[in-house]
Amino acid sequence: MTRQQQQEVRSYAEKLGLKVVRFEKRSKHDSAILSNGRRSKFITLASTPSDFRAGYAVQRDIRKVAREMRELEPDAPTLAPVIEQPKPKPTFSWLAEPVVEPLPEIVRPP
Repeated sequence: MTRQQQQEVRSYAEKLGLKVVRFEKRSKHDSAILSNGRRSKFITLASTPSDFRAGYAVQRDIRKVAREMRELEPDAPTLAPVIEQPKPKPTFSWLAEPVVEPLPEIVRPP
């Protein structure tokens, strides 16, 4: 696998949130070790991305690994947004908030 082909595989894996740890040659096939930071997965590439049709096969392999890793990782629980309920108006006048009355003007003798 040429450096350009390796770079294409790396860039596509990064789009899916994976990192290529290294490439290896296994008998006739190229293989790669993909990692998402917590887990690593070894894949044998169906073909080398030498032309556009073979490139699609490699992208399919990477997508498959990314989907498997996402399914294996438990998602963090999402917290529901807290919606504040409006305070109910008190029905009794002695429970109501006190009404602030304006202070009377102070008249001072001259």
